[in-house]
Amino acid sequence: MSQPSLVGRSGLVIGGRYLLEAFLGKGAMGEVWRARHTSLGTPYALKLVSVTSDPETVSRLLLEARSAASIVSPNVVRIYDHGQDGGIAYIAMELLLGETLAARLKRIRKLSPHATALVTRDIAQGILVAHRSGIIHRDLKPENVFITRSEHGEVSKVLDFGIAKSLSMPNMTSSNVVVGTPAYLSREQVMGTHAVDHQADLWALSILVYECLTGRLPYAAATMAELFVQIVGGSIRDQAARASDLPHGFGAWFLRATHPDPTQRFADARDLADTLARVLAPDLSIVPWEVGAPSRVPPPAKRSRGVYIAAGMGVLAVGLCFLVYREATRFQTSSAHAKEAERTEATASANAAPTAAATATATSAPTSTEPTASATASATSSAAGSAVSSVSSGNGSSSAASASASAPRKPPPRYNRWGL
Repeated sequence: MSQPSLVGRSGLVIGGRYLLEAFLGKGAMGEVWRARHTSLGTPYALKLVSVTSDPETVSRLLLEARSAASIVSPNVVRIYDHGQDGGIAYIAMELLLGETLAARLKRIRKLSPHATALVTRDIAQGILVAHRSGIIHRDLKPENVFITRSEHGEVSKVLDFGIAKSLSMPNMTSSNVVVGTPAYLSREQVMGTHAVDHQADLWALSILVYECLTGRLPYAAATMAELFVQIVGGSIRDQAARASDLPHGFGAWFLRATHPDPTQRFADARDLADTLARVLAPDLSIVPWEVGAPSRVPPPAKRSRGVYIAAGMGVLAVGLCFLVYREATRFQTSSAHAKEAERTEATASANAAPTAAATATATSAPTSTEPTASATASATSSAAGSAVSSVSSGNGSSSAASASASAPRKPPPRYNRWGL
């Protein structure tokens, strides 16, 4: 979409590297375009302001860039670059997909107590980081809260630090100028009795919470003057805190958050958000408070390399123990087999010894009858020949048995400690 009143136009390259692709919206602090880096292809949201329109607006754009860039939190929009191209000043921000809190309230009117507690916690995380950096937003409202999606689910991010105040820098506006959206101004901002500090943001956040929970503001003013009277006075807030559609305990929380004396309010954004969560969603599962951390329960953390190394060493140790056990079992089995073989061979040798002795006796018997054989040699020559043949045969058997008995025994097999 391209309009004559817009500073940018589709196809225009800003700063020599940001190609404008589509118009996203326009507000009091300029217009926002979807852009793409010409060389990297990275998408951005580009906020544009004409330097000739209002010098103070350009100064606020620079302040927004510096303020938001110094805040590192997943609940604050990231600022990547800023500069000026001819008559156009710009800020390059992260491109968010989703909708503003104002758009959601317009669409569904109000949030559930659980959703209100989560949105409040996200906003509180973001502004607490800003407060610790010495930066006050001064314009918290549904239009400056963007609800987008992340790996943890929906996340709310704080936008537009264009009128932020740095506690370490001189105020850009004069002391008698009220800065911010009127319905979200604190009592001290309207009266000008106190220096603006982080309590201004906490007051605005409490009004935003009331609007999320009920779908309406706690005021019923027809004019700006009447609105300021209701902010400074306390009766209208008392009535709002006693509304019948409020969850139990919320009225007391709201009265404390908007107490006329800033010292009687919540100490910081964490105190405010935690107390609200106990009132609206005591059973809500959220991670312990940590500035910069998402409010939702994160997925299981990735295990470090040391865990995997330890697991691998454990598996290796188990495998080594199994190998040792297996080899030890094999060794015991082989030793048993060797001993059994030795016993078998010893038994066989013991049985063979008497047989060899008997055979030797049998072979010596003919020698003892040698004189009788000589005396009857002439009469029984044929018998003598037969006896000689028998003796020869007997001597052959005796020699074989003797050779078997006198042969060296084969030593039993020897095994190493692994049975090999």
